[in-house]
Amino acid sequence: MAQADVVAEVEIVEGRLAMASVGQRCGAIYEAVVRSTVKGPSVGSMISFSPFSGRGIGNRYVVLLVKAGAPGDSTYSYFKDPLIASRIPAGKEEEARAQCESGYAPLRETGWGLGTIEVKPSPHFDYRPAVSIRTLNYVSSTHFPSQCDSKMIGETCTGNTEILLDEFLNGLAMIYAGTK
Repeated sequence: MAQADVVAEVEIVEGRLAMASVGQRCGAIYEAVVRSTVKGPSVGSMISFSPFSGRGIGNRYVVLLVKAGAPGDSTYSYFKDPLIASRIPAGKEEEARAQCESGYAPLRETGWGLGTIEVKPSPHFDYRPAVSIRTLNYVSSTHFPSQCDSKMIGETCTGNTEILLDEFLNGLAMIYAGTK
Protein backbone atom coordinates (compact mmCIF):
# COMPACT_ATOMS: atom_id res chain seq x y z
CA MET A 1 0.00 0.00 0.00
CA ALA A 2 2.80 2.47 0.83
CA GLN A 3 4.02 2.35 -2.77
CA ALA A 4 0.99 4.02 -4.35
CA ASP A 5 1.59 7.26 -6.26
CA VAL A 6 -2.10 8.21 -6.17
CA VAL A 7 -4.49 7.55 -3.29
CA ALA A 8 -7.84 9.24 -3.87
CA GLU A 9 -11.58 8.92 -4.07
CA VAL A 10 -12.63 9.31 -7.70
CA GLU A 11 -15.77 9.22 -9.83
CA ILE A 12 -15.39 7.52 -13.19
CA VAL A 13 -16.74 9.72 -15.96
CA GLU A 14 -15.58 7.75 -19.00
CA GLY A 15 -14.31 4.31 -19.86
CA ARG A 16 -13.24 2.60 -23.04
CA LEU A 17 -11.89 -0.80 -24.01
CA ALA A 18 -8.21 -1.06 -24.79
CA MET A 19 -7.42 -3.36 -27.74
CA ALA A 20 -4.25 -4.79 -29.27
CA SER A 21 -3.92 -5.17 -33.03
CA VAL A 22 -3.66 -8.95 -32.60
CA GLY A 23 -7.33 -8.83 -31.55
CA GLN A 24 -6.67 -9.16 -27.84
CA ARG A 25 -8.89 -7.19 -25.46
CA CYS A 26 -6.55 -5.40 -23.10
CA GLY A 27 -8.93 -4.33 -20.36
CA ALA A 28 -10.05 -0.74 -20.03
CA ILE A 29 -8.88 2.83 -19.74
CA TYR A 30 -10.83 5.03 -17.35
CA GLU A 31 -11.09 8.79 -16.99
CA ALA A 32 -12.05 9.92 -13.50
CA VAL A 33 -12.48 13.14 -11.57
CA VAL A 34 -10.81 13.31 -8.15
CA ARG A 35 -13.44 13.92 -5.43
CA SER A 36 -11.06 13.76 -2.44
CA THR A 37 -7.37 13.07 -2.19
CA VAL A 38 -4.92 11.50 0.20
CA LYS A 39 -1.88 11.48 -2.10
CA GLY A 40 -1.47 12.73 -5.65
CA PRO A 41 -3.59 15.05 -7.77
CA SER A 42 -5.80 17.76 -6.29
CA VAL A 43 -9.57 17.64 -5.91
CA GLY A 44 -11.28 18.33 -9.24
CA SER A 45 -8.34 17.01 -11.30
CA MET A 46 -8.90 14.44 -14.04
CA ILE A 47 -6.85 11.23 -14.00
CA SER A 48 -6.64 8.21 -16.31
CA PHE A 49 -5.93 4.66 -15.18
CA SER A 50 -5.87 1.05 -16.47
CA PRO A 51 -6.00 -1.99 -16.99
CA PHE A 52 -8.91 -3.86 -15.35
CA SER A 53 -12.36 -3.67 -16.93
CA GLY A 54 -15.70 -3.81 -15.11
CA ARG A 55 -15.62 -0.44 -13.35
CA GLY A 56 -18.91 1.45 -13.61
CA ILE A 57 -19.25 4.81 -15.32
CA GLY A 58 -20.65 7.25 -12.74
CA ASN A 59 -19.52 5.04 -9.85
CA ARG A 60 -17.17 6.18 -7.11
CA TYR A 61 -14.01 4.33 -6.11
CA VAL A 62 -11.09 4.71 -3.76
CA VAL A 63 -8.07 4.12 -5.98
CA LEU A 64 -4.50 3.19 -5.15
CA LEU A 65 -2.55 3.71 -8.35
CA VAL A 66 1.10 3.51 -9.36
CA LYS A 67 3.01 4.82 -12.35
CA ALA A 68 3.53 2.37 -15.21
CA GLY A 69 6.33 -0.08 -14.46
CA ALA A 70 6.55 0.84 -10.75
CA PRO A 71 6.36 -1.86 -8.06
CA GLY A 72 2.71 -2.79 -7.65
CA ASP A 73 1.82 -2.20 -11.34
CA SER A 74 -0.91 -4.81 -11.85
CA THR A 75 -0.38 -5.01 -15.61
CA TYR A 76 1.76 -8.09 -15.12
CA SER A 77 -0.88 -9.88 -13.05
CA TYR A 78 -3.54 -8.96 -15.63
CA PHE A 79 -1.79 -11.13 -18.22
CA LYS A 80 -1.43 -14.01 -15.74
CA ASP A 81 -5.21 -14.26 -15.35
CA PRO A 82 -6.14 -17.59 -17.01
CA LEU A 83 -9.21 -16.04 -18.68
CA ILE A 84 -7.09 -13.30 -20.27
CA ALA A 85 -4.20 -15.60 -21.17
CA SER A 86 -6.54 -18.09 -22.89
CA ARG A 87 -7.76 -15.39 -25.29
CA ILE A 88 -4.30 -14.50 -26.62
CA PRO A 89 -3.43 -16.30 -29.88
CA ALA A 90 -0.65 -18.88 -29.45
CA GLY A 91 2.76 -17.37 -30.05
CA LYS A 92 1.40 -13.82 -29.76
CA GLU A 93 1.69 -13.45 -25.98
CA GLU A 94 4.60 -11.00 -25.88
CA GLU A 95 3.31 -9.01 -28.85
CA ALA A 96 -0.16 -8.69 -27.29
CA ARG A 97 1.26 -7.71 -23.92
CA ALA A 98 3.54 -5.04 -25.45
CA GLN A 99 0.68 -3.63 -27.53
CA CYS A 100 -1.67 -3.58 -24.57
CA GLU A 101 0.86 -1.92 -22.28
CA SER A 102 1.61 0.79 -24.84
CA GLY A 103 -2.09 1.70 -24.99
CA TYR A 104 -2.74 1.86 -21.25
CA ALA A 105 -3.03 5.01 -19.17
CA PRO A 106 0.13 6.10 -17.33
CA LEU A 107 -1.40 5.19 -13.95
CA ARG A 108 -2.08 1.54 -13.17
CA GLU A 109 -4.28 -0.20 -10.64
CA THR A 110 -2.36 -1.96 -7.89
CA GLY A 111 -2.68 -5.47 -6.51
CA TRP A 112 -4.35 -7.44 -9.32
CA GLY A 113 -6.94 -4.69 -9.67
CA LEU A 114 -7.70 -4.62 -5.95
CA GLY A 115 -6.41 -1.04 -5.78
CA THR A 116 -9.82 0.09 -7.02
CA ILE A 117 -12.36 -0.20 -4.21
CA GLU A 118 -15.97 0.74 -4.92
CA VAL A 119 -17.75 3.27 -2.69
CA LYS A 120 -21.41 2.43 -1.96
CA PRO A 121 -24.05 3.36 0.60
CA SER A 122 -23.81 0.91 3.51
CA PRO A 123 -26.82 -0.48 5.37
CA HIS A 124 -24.43 -1.09 8.33
CA PHE A 125 -23.81 2.66 8.59
CA ASP A 126 -27.25 4.22 7.89
CA TYR A 127 -26.52 4.16 4.14
CA ARG A 128 -23.59 6.53 4.41
CA PRO A 129 -20.77 6.01 1.84
CA ALA A 130 -18.51 3.09 2.71
CA VAL A 131 -16.04 0.71 1.10
CA SER A 132 -16.28 -3.04 1.27
CA ILE A 133 -13.04 -4.97 1.50
CA ARG A 134 -13.67 -8.39 0.00
CA THR A 135 -11.24 -10.76 1.57
CA LEU A 136 -11.35 -13.91 3.63
CA ASN A 137 -8.91 -12.70 6.25
CA TYR A 138 -9.28 -8.98 6.87
CA VAL A 139 -7.86 -8.22 10.30
CA SER A 140 -9.47 -5.20 11.93
CA SER A 141 -7.08 -2.28 12.24
CA THR A 142 -7.07 0.76 14.45
CA HIS A 143 -6.70 2.76 11.22
CA PHE A 144 -10.02 1.41 9.95
CA PRO A 145 -12.96 1.01 12.35
CA SER A 146 -15.13 -1.45 10.49
CA GLN A 147 -18.24 -3.62 10.38
CA CYS A 148 -17.90 -7.29 9.47
CA ASP A 149 -20.90 -8.53 7.50
CA SER A 150 -19.96 -12.17 8.03
CA LYS A 151 -18.44 -14.32 10.76
CA MET A 152 -15.81 -13.01 13.19
CA ILE A 153 -13.14 -15.36 14.49
CA GLY A 154 -11.34 -13.42 17.21
CA GLU A 155 -10.53 -10.10 15.53
CA THR A 156 -10.57 -11.54 12.01
CA CYS A 157 -13.53 -11.10 9.67
CA THR A 158 -14.02 -14.10 7.40
CA GLY A 159 -16.18 -12.23 4.87
CA ASN A 160 -16.67 -8.68 3.64
CA THR A 161 -15.60 -5.88 5.93
CA GLU A 162 -17.26 -2.50 5.50
CA ILE A 163 -15.51 0.72 6.46
CA LEU A 164 -17.03 4.20 6.35
CA LEU A 165 -15.50 6.16 3.48
CA ASP A 166 -14.29 9.06 5.66
CA GLU A 167 -12.69 6.67 8.15
CA PHE A 168 -11.07 4.68 5.36
CA LEU A 169 -9.63 7.84 3.78
CA ASN A 170 -8.45 9.10 7.19
CA GLY A 171 -6.77 5.75 7.83
CA LEU A 172 -5.07 5.88 4.43
CA ALA A 173 -3.94 9.45 5.19
CA MET A 174 -2.28 8.18 8.39
CA ILE A 175 -0.56 5.39 6.46
CA TYR A 176 0.62 7.77 3.72
CA ALA A 177 1.60 10.68 5.99
CA GLY A 178 5.04 11.88 5.00
CA THR A 179 5.15 10.11 1.63
CA LYS A 180 5.46 12.06 -1.57
